[in-house]
Amino acid sequence: MYSTGVYVQEMLVLYGRAMLGFTARKNENANVVLKQQILYITLPTLILYSFVKKLVISSFLVI
Repeated sequence: MYSTGVYVQEMLVLYGRAMLGFTARKNENANVVLKQQILYITLPTLILYSFVKKLVISSFLVI
């Protein structure tokens, strides 16, 4: 049951990215829009996610 929820969550993320790309390509300055999305949203989120993941893993490794 847990794997189904994870699957649905990942599929929603993928469909969201596909819709973002589709709507951005309809715009004349699609490269600028996608570049801004990567620089201002995706990369900071990825940095925060990796930091939080390391904190959670290190809290479990304390003996």
